[in-house]
Amino acid sequence: MKKIFIVIIIICIILSIGCWDKKELDERAYVMGIGIDLGTENQLKLSTQVVHQNQKAPQEETDTNGLHMDFVLTQECNTLFEASKKFMNFSNRKLFYGHNEVVVFGEEFAKSGIVSSLNWFERQAELRPHTIFLVAKGEAKKILECQSLFEQHSARAMKEAVRSDEITNVVEVTLHSFLGEYASRGSAVMPKIEIATIEGKKTFRIGEFGVFKKDKLVGWLDEKASSGYLLIVNRKNPRVIIVPVPNSKDGKASIELANNNAKIIADYKENSPTITVEIMIDGNLKEQTAPVSIGTPEKLQELNMNFKKAIEEEVETAIGAAQQYKTDVFGFGEALHRKDYTKWNEIKEDWDEIFSNMEVNISVKTEIKHLGMVVTPITPK
Repeated sequence: MKKIFIVIIIICIILSIGCWDKKELDERAYVMGIGIDLGTENQLKLSTQVVHQNQKAPQEETDTNGLHMDFVLTQECNTLFEASKKFMNFSNRKLFYGHNEVVVFGEEFAKSGIVSSLNWFERQAELRPHTIFLVAKGEAKKILECQSLFEQHSARAMKEAVRSDEITNVVEVTLHSFLGEYASRGSAVMPKIEIATIEGKKTFRIGEFGVFKKDKLVGWLDEKASSGYLLIVNRKNPRVIIVPVPNSKDGKASIELANNNAKIIADYKENSPTITVEIMIDGNLKEQTAPVSIGTPEKLQELNMNFKKAIEEEVETAIGAAQQYKTDVFGFGEALHRKDYTKWNEIKEDWDEIFSNMEVNISVKTEIKHLGMVVTPITPK
């Protein structure tokens, strides 16, 4: 009896070994990027960038560098899940979203509100919660159809660009981070992506931000305002600031932003909210176009003052743009709530109007840390 029992156990173990729910590679279509646009009659248009899984792509689907191109499938439906299911009408392969890198929201769709689409992303077990979110200047589908200059898959290149330490005026936004800001502030920003043409080849450019009030796109921050936004919210931005060289007619100096530290100070004076933004920032001199020595303390101080004025201008531009959209993307309201939640409850219903008209105090301290390998540039005789 004991031997029979052991045999039964061994048989059960053998039968249970294996992948009962396995899916072969050739049974799946791997999605690298997702785009969402407004379709006809208020439907949603879901676009997916799918990996070409053939060992050798057709000649017309290969770029000039020999890199295999992806192809984009598009479907219009009432919901994103319905659209994702209808892709099976085009292929015998089920779309797999586990390797998806980015989600691109089309401009018109973003203006209509994106929160309705986020439920699908939250419920999908395959979709990663840290997938990069981007908002397109134009159609998301056309963005997915762009090629990367160096990578085999343009969606992966988009993700790597956003996460690069060298990219300027961009901060990583994911499903979790967007929902967090949406819930706490009622506003958020998202990196902008647009089509660019280089030597006749359509590619993409990522930089600056779209401004969201609630879940709707209300406008854009330009380069200067985007840099100011990142300074206020204390995010690293390896941007280059161009300032005048002291005692030169048209000389320019390139100062790379290094370390920065920002603090938002909230207070109430006579029951009126006040905000002060304090910023301390270091910069490194990387280039100057005028043959002027700045090795003396006086010249360095003049250059530093020009640096300070440029930073103040960027911060003022960012605040002015946000006030124009009546959208507090900096978290000023949160700071006031932390300072005195009782007084905040008295003004929170009118905060958009108060924010758009309030004067924000700005205090900037700058220091140029490094001048490079030379102090005196080459001077013609």
